[in-house]
Amino acid sequence: MPSEVRAIKFSNDELMTALFRYAQRNGQGRKSGLPTKVKLSQNGEVSARLYATYQEPLDCNAAYIAAALILLCVRQRIPIPKKAQKSIHVQDGNVVLVLKSGDSPPQQIPP
Repeated sequence: MPSEVRAIKFSNDELMTALFRYAQRNGQGRKSGLPTKVKLSQNGEVSARLYATYQEPLDCNAAYIAAALILLCVRQRIPIPKKAQKSIHVQDGNVVLVLKSGDSPPQQIPP
């Protein structure tokens, strides 16, 4: 069976929008605020801090970021294989959603 590795790189604005919408969907953010910035960090695991008007900053772990980005892809009709292994990485200051599928997908992330 063929294997595949796909990397989807998101800009900081896309990440900020995805996290903000996901927080609103889960009842963690006010409906009236607007996202202002997002800070990425990678100390072992990728994490982000989302800043929005009229709200306290929201700290997001890798699973939360992945869920927000997958929801963004679904809304924008970007196909995401259900059975693919999903992981989050930081590359050149942007967050990358890596999808690996197949029997033994390659270990290397595409540039």
